[in-house]
Amino acid sequence: MKKKVKKVEEHLKEAELHDKKKNNIVIHRLAESGSDKDDQKRLDDKKEIVTVVKDILKVNLENSDIKKIYRIGKISDKERPLLVEFKDAQTKNIVMESLSKLRNAEDRYRKISVSHDMTENEREQSKMLVKEAKEKQCNDQSGEWLYRVNGMPGDMRVVKLRKQL
Repeated sequence: MKKKVKKVEEHLKEAELHDKKKNNIVIHRLAESGSDKDDQKRLDDKKEIVTVVKDILKVNLENSDIKKIYRIGKISDKERPLLVEFKDAQTKNIVMESLSKLRNAEDRYRKISVSHDMTENEREQSKMLVKEAKEKQCNDQSGEWLYRVNGMPGDMRVVKLRKQL
């Protein structure tokens, strides 16, 4: 009985954490501000986000649509990931759907990558699915198919796509 209760508690914690992260994205390789002051760094990061979303992704975004912005990790020589929390999931989804426009951006924005903010279990699931997709790709003898991981965090799966010639 105790095992079942513990399992249910873990499941509830995971669901609660997933709900907290559903409006978030993580941006990798976006240049950090050179300022010494934390407030100025945050303002510079917010300006960069607004520039990327409004000018490059062409998404109508107000400053009030962004709830929080902060860098993840300790300060070092490398660019730290930037976590952006939006007010609602709809804004986040519009941004995620527009990411293909980054291919046509200038070099400093083309190198960034954007992903969903996932829980540890969701990241593990994603890694396993990516590994499975790579194995299927290696085992595909015909060369006609691509295997990719698709879906929202917590509901991801490997999909088989026909290659474009």
